Amino acid sequence: YSVVGRMYCVSVDGVGGTSVLPRIIRGFRQ
Repeated sequence: YSVVGRMYCVSVDGVGGTSVLPRIIRGFRQ
């Protein structure tokens, strides 16, 4: 899950869409 979450966060950040959702998910997972 950690790797997938990080990859998703990077993907979203690169696209420049909603980096808030992935960031919250990553924080919640950690």
